[in-house]
Amino acid sequence: MSRTFIKKALFTLLLSIILFPSCAPNEEGMESENFSLVPPGKADNFYSDSAMEFLVSGSMLVELAEEHLDLPADEQRDRAEELAQLKVTMLMAYLNEYVIDKSDHSSQADYGGLHAMARAASFESETLTEESPGVYRFSFTGEIGGSLDFMDLVPASPNYTAPLGGKVLEFGVPLLSTTDLQNGLWQSSYAISPSSWDPATKDPSVVEVVPLTITPEEISKDAFIDYNALMADGLLTVGIHFGYDYNEQQYDLQEAREVYDKLVVWGFASPAPSFEALTLTSGPFVKTVTANGRSVRVEITLIHDQMVDPVSDAALLKAALIESFTTREVILFNGHAGFSGRFLPANWQSTSAGNISSEEMWAMNLPSWYQVVLVNGCDTYGKFADNFRLNPAKQDAQGNLINVDVVTSTSFAWLSQMGNVSLKFVQSLCGGYQNEVTPITWDRLLTEINWGVNSSVFFGVHGIDDNPRLHPFADPAAQCRPCAATSDCGSPLGQKCVAMLDGAKYCAMTCLDDSACPVSMTCQNVAKEASIVSRHCVPVSLTCTSDAH
Repeated sequence: MSRTFIKKALFTLLLSIILFPSCAPNEEGMESENFSLVPPGKADNFYSDSAMEFLVSGSMLVELAEEHLDLPADEQRDRAEELAQLKVTMLMAYLNEYVIDKSDHSSQADYGGLHAMARAASFESETLTEESPGVYRFSFTGEIGGSLDFMDLVPASPNYTAPLGGKVLEFGVPLLSTTDLQNGLWQSSYAISPSSWDPATKDPSVVEVVPLTITPEEISKDAFIDYNALMADGLLTVGIHFGYDYNEQQYDLQEAREVYDKLVVWGFASPAPSFEALTLTSGPFVKTVTANGRSVRVEITLIHDQMVDPVSDAALLKAALIESFTTREVILFNGHAGFSGRFLPANWQSTSAGNISSEEMWAMNLPSWYQVVLVNGCDTYGKFADNFRLNPAKQDAQGNLINVDVVTSTSFAWLSQMGNVSLKFVQSLCGGYQNEVTPITWDRLLTEINWGVNSSVFFGVHGIDDNPRLHPFADPAAQCRPCAATSDCGSPLGQKCVAMLDGAKYCAMTCLDDSACPVSMTCQNVAKEASIVSRHCVPVSLTCTSDAH
């Protein structure tokens, strides 16, 4: 399976200098401006991320049932491929149960718990080879999202040579007959179900040991949220949803109220006179902001499960969430979740009428335009991003996730922080007290939501490999324009007036890496008063004189 099957997830907790502050910029006078180019190799960089993805690979055997041994060779192979996928799916479920963090209520709270989670759709069988009549060996790969110290937590096998930077884990799963594998015994029998399985407590005769090679994967590069795509029509629509909470503290109400109160303080016009008066049909909070000199109308619809009866009216809450998925640019879902991949806006303990399954997400009439989605719940990394990737509107010809950035978690999420996380998104996308939009990178937003108590949640974003690495407010027409101050260059966020290597000052667009810059230009560090403040596109010659660009 191609490792590009989904755009690599970027999970970051950036503890270094923030290059793109979210506060509104102050136009500086010429006398205080002194942006100068830093030649390559002259400045150290520090980058810290909170989690990353790891590649899991290995091989296993499957054996055809006796009644299939007389089938033609091609049909035998088809049967073997079906068995291989069943078996790798089984392995994924047991591996996920081993690596995920456990709650105090878990029946085996001390088993594994490596601050990680398997991405279900990534586990697939690959090459298949017949070793003897009816017996086939197949290889497989899959992905795990985990904390930075995940490799340190994996117990290394002394019986295998590991690749550089990786480890081999000898992992035990139930030894099943072909019939039991086909019948899904591992799912129906509590004695060997993933939630109750610990191979160390089993007789070795009922355990199949699978050597798993685990290696770190390359991390995606940072990118900007695509503000231009979100606001192209002068309207930004946001749906903030709080799903049913069974806790006596009623965090669904607490956190929704926090969002209501803050939106009002930030100057949004409320569609209702009070939080208690909000209904499913109240309409959006409204505010007009400025983005790169343009007026943008922001509409935020706030939905929580207590607006209706979360049991008898579960279908209404489901319909409201589907409306956000199919019509709005930004969808922030907060609530209980898990490895099932189901969205749970209503009282899922009493009825399934409000649930949105993975299969429904795949078939939903999602828009082909760019969206930002937050799935703020426990262990949402495993399936929720793939719920979007497997929808035709969010998948390219190679099966990659496109037209959406999906933020998920690889561990437990804090119900008491869900309002705060949603507000961080709103502030980053359209300003809080400020009426000016200040574009930031995903690094910056993930830093904000992974901070403090949320540092154990490991929020990350899927789908950013096709996001812009040139500042959304950059003006290509201003590049290498002579200037005396940044005010000569247009937006002070999109470009700066920079002293080149020869001392002459020119406008230079803000960038993240070389891919953002025009041909024959490179993305270089720029300093102010001996401190690196940002990166900008400059000619390879490091000067904008007419004979150099």
